[in-house]
Amino acid sequence: MSIDKIIKELLGDSADSDVLTKIASAFEEEKKAAIDNEVKGLKNNQAKNLEQLAKLKKNQMPDGFSKDDYSKYLEEKNEFDKKQTDLEEKRLQDEGQWEHLKQTLVDKNKSVVEELTSIKDNTINSLRSALDKELIENASIKAIEKESGNSFFLLPHMKDLIKTVSKDGSFLVEVVDRDGNARTDDETGNPFTIGQLVAEMKSDDAFSLAFPNGNSGSGNAANQGGSSSNVVNPWKADSKNITEQAKMVKENPVLADQMKKAAGA
Repeated sequence: MSIDKIIKELLGDSADSDVLTKIASAFEEEKKAAIDNEVKGLKNNQAKNLEQLAKLKKNQMPDGFSKDDYSKYLEEKNEFDKKQTDLEEKRLQDEGQWEHLKQTLVDKNKSVVEELTSIKDNTINSLRSALDKELIENASIKAIEKESGNSFFLLPHMKDLIKTVSKDGSFLVEVVDRDGNARTDDETGNPFTIGQLVAEMKSDDAFSLAFPNGNSGSGNAANQGGSSSNVVNPWKADSKNITEQAKMVKENPVLADQMKKAAGA
């Protein structure tokens, strides 16, 4: 007989559906609580039994062993386990030291490579600077001597107007403007030569004193736009100008000395 029928027999007509539901729920809760308590008790008993078995197993001596022999065995076993643990800890420590040593070697090698690279780059730059200076000076002096000019005076003014370029594996010199762009001959469209640059300077009053024949240069003086052909000597009696003297001394001391000598100052 179901619990619903039993409740109806006991309560009669007063046992409606709400009452039956409440009583059934209460019964189910009590049954569940009883089951949970029983399971909990079983688990506790099982844990106690396992603990007791472990203690018995630990204290149980194998057949053929005396109590002293077994105690000695346990002592040696514990010592062996401790040594194994110590060895494992040492292994891990050694691995850490090796990683540190390896990283130190990597960092040191990186530092050496960077230092050697820096030395190499500096050496290459120094050699390139020396090569540039040699090529520019040789080409300039050759062109100046062709016009019987004073290379000591002219070279400082030419170095910023000439640069070296690499072409087909060789280094060449080319004439550039004040912005560093390669100059070309307005008439032919060909690259502007150092000989033309010297001729241009020879026809310029600012540099003509560096040539024995004044401004009657034999070279092509093309591209004279923006030259200093109208420069006057501020030390001469008929064109004396103290402001221009100070400006020239500041901006071009070599030219200032030449102007002073020419004016007899």
